[in-house]
Amino acid sequence: MNSAAASAEKKIHRREAYGRPAAFLREAGPYENQVEVVRVHLRGDAALVVTEETGRNRFRRWQGELVTYFLGREHGGWRLVGFFIRDIANPA
Repeated sequence: MNSAAASAEKKIHRREAYGRPAAFLREAGPYENQVEVVRVHLRGDAALVVTEETGRNRFRRWQGELVTYFLGREHGGWRLVGFFIRDIANPA
């Protein structure tokens, strides 16, 4: 894995280091999530990072959800632009 891919992967793991994503609703806690990086695609200053995630919050549980994160390089660092959760299901 090249250094740009490693940097993009670290950005995803850093999101988990604080116990909940930034700006995550406090009322949704407690929040747990395990992330496995499945694939990293780089093209210039853009990256797609595909993960498989298992976790829970107050509203729902997920297991093996595929999540694609869209990252862009800005001022030498990677920023999260957006994400897509393929298997998301609303709580019953």
